[in-house]
Amino acid sequence: MRERSVTLLVCVFFSIPIAGAQTLEWMNPTPRGTTVTDLIFFDAAHMLLSCADGTMLESTDAGSRWRERTFSGDDAILSMYKMETGVLVAATRAGYLLRSLDGGKSWTAVHEPEPDGSQYGEDNRIVMYDDDNGFAILGSNILILTQNGGISWNRLITTAISEYYPILGFAPQDARRWWMFHNGVVMRTTNTGSSWHEVQSQMQSSLVYSFKFLDGFHGLCGAYDGIYRSSDGGDSWQRAESEGDEPIGGFAFKPGLDGAVYGIGYDQSVVQRSMSGGAHWERIMEPDAFDSQPGAYKIVMYDQQTGAVIGPGGRVYRTDNGGNTWELLHGAGVVRDIIQLQPGLPLTAYTPDFSFTFDPATMQITRTEFPLGFSPDLLSLHKSRAGYMLKQHSPYTYGVYYTSDGGATLEYRSELPVYSHSNIPAMLHTMSVESLVVGYKYGTAYRSSDGGRSFDSLAIDPFAQWWIGSAHEAQRFDDQTHVFTSDMGFSLTEDGGESWHFIRKPHVQTGYEDASFIAPGEGYCLIEGRLYRVWNFFLEWEWTHHSGLFEKIHFFDMQHGAAITSEGGLVMSRDSGSTWRETGITAPEDCGWLWPSHKECWFYGKEGRLQRASGFLPLSAHGARTVRGFTLETPYPNPARAHSKVTFTITAERPSPQNVRLVVQDALGREIQQLTDGEIHGTQRVHYTPKSPGLYHIRMHTASGILTQKLVVR
Repeated sequence: MRERSVTLLVCVFFSIPIAGAQTLEWMNPTPRGTTVTDLIFFDAAHMLLSCADGTMLESTDAGSRWRERTFSGDDAILSMYKMETGVLVAATRAGYLLRSLDGGKSWTAVHEPEPDGSQYGEDNRIVMYDDDNGFAILGSNILILTQNGGISWNRLITTAISEYYPILGFAPQDARRWWMFHNGVVMRTTNTGSSWHEVQSQMQSSLVYSFKFLDGFHGLCGAYDGIYRSSDGGDSWQRAESEGDEPIGGFAFKPGLDGAVYGIGYDQSVVQRSMSGGAHWERIMEPDAFDSQPGAYKIVMYDQQTGAVIGPGGRVYRTDNGGNTWELLHGAGVVRDIIQLQPGLPLTAYTPDFSFTFDPATMQITRTEFPLGFSPDLLSLHKSRAGYMLKQHSPYTYGVYYTSDGGATLEYRSELPVYSHSNIPAMLHTMSVESLVVGYKYGTAYRSSDGGRSFDSLAIDPFAQWWIGSAHEAQRFDDQTHVFTSDMGFSLTEDGGESWHFIRKPHVQTGYEDASFIAPGEGYCLIEGRLYRVWNFFLEWEWTHHSGLFEKIHFFDMQHGAAITSEGGLVMSRDSGSTWRETGITAPEDCGWLWPSHKECWFYGKEGRLQRASGFLPLSAHGARTVRGFTLETPYPNPARAHSKVTFTITAERPSPQNVRLVVQDALGREIQQLTDGEIHGTQRVHYTPKSPGLYHIRMHTASGILTQKLVVR
């Protein structure tokens, strides 16, 4: 028979928060993980980004910090142009043409789309020759002309444009001469679009992706088989010398043939540079810089030294030395996870491209970029910045990597197989510095005890083995004790994974949504949105009888917890989930969350959001003993049959570690065991195994005084 233990929770308690009306604070140090559609420079350090979800992001310090601007709920700016006067013109997805006189803070519609939706398009864009003359391309093949700096726009009707083929590119040679290409055909106008004629040229046999004229005579063309150059106004074209034959999807330059010209690949992530007006080209960024993903690319140069590249998935890279080196400013994808291994330690958030760590005292941010081209699919930490990552190498294998510094450096350990296109690794859990578990979506789970160098099937029965492979999540209590949770039940190990105990969940036909355990086998679970209290090592269950449905739960102890309702509201309870109070906060959609303390919550997930809610009002815990910043919670359960606990946490008014001594006394006041003696910072759980039934006193000695709670053991 397994020995039962009493868990004592000592608490220098923040008091459990119930908030008034609160707001969510944007915490991302970089833009969110949405697709960037365009970028403009006001100066070398001042940038404005437009994003596919309607967000505008601005930085005035070369991309170190960003401010968010919401443009519109349902629309988004896809293309922008900045005039020398600072006036901006833009095209939106819905077909609106806009103008801004204040650097993008506010916009005025100067053209409204047709009601039939014909001007809606994912590739709507602005192409200007100078601050007065330009075109907008809307709905893939509708040309709108301006000759007064975007103040007014007029639709250009011409039979040269087929309604069946989108305009792939549009480039000005001067104010009246323009080039257009679609469906493999290159066309030219010399009268601002009144008439067009097809151009026969050397690159006509090749699919054209881009045009750029450096002046009225010198032009560049990015074709399927390489780069072409003209020095006679486009009458003839010659193939330029380059280090590759990848098609160029866009050019960027500053006036002057002696200056540098830049080209970016159309379907390969490569940047080329010419210092000879386009006659000779060299590669300055290789494909793996963008993780070799095909997609739309754009390059923007502010001057000969400063520029930016928009790559696939919304990545933005910046150069300050003419393209010799590039720095990632904006990573693709969402914030996948945020981790704090114990209160008081830094919080580390992870995206596919980098991690950033927040100091809880100063909120200073430290960013760590992953090695170029490395984007982990799964990650799990053991220490503050040490743990394991999985990266898919091919359709058939995943690589296992170890990091000791949050991903800045990686050590390859081994490869794991993929059994089918859907049965892939779905969970990675680091148990200790040398032990980790990988669970597959529909298959078995594997454990490594040598730091990921080799893996063995978990030594559990087939039913439980199938279950743990599809586990939703894992919770770590210490190096030896871990709980895995899924639809079917719980797997518990208390010896670091050498042996497992499977406990089938009641109502197994229903789905599991979330769990929050205070100790192994004791805590709360959501089943079909209903809250259940669990104790006695998962053997006893009780429905809280609360009428509402929840999506997520988090409990600080068995009495106090937080939840997200099915409507998205953040609510909190101080009576074991029987009643709940609203906080006034609506959680972001499809979010994960983390509670570093009772006073703040961090939300992460959709579109890269990382937001924080803080400043909750204190609410004293029932039965707690307090003295100037320290609180000793009532043991739970009390009387104790199996185990009980007491929790201590240092308040925000005492951010530094505090000396605490916790002892157990019998009914006569004799000290029978010392539980802890030393500096304490954050929440700690202390386990105590009583030797016989009786009345015990738990005493916590602090610099502010002595606190006492009674514990009855039957």
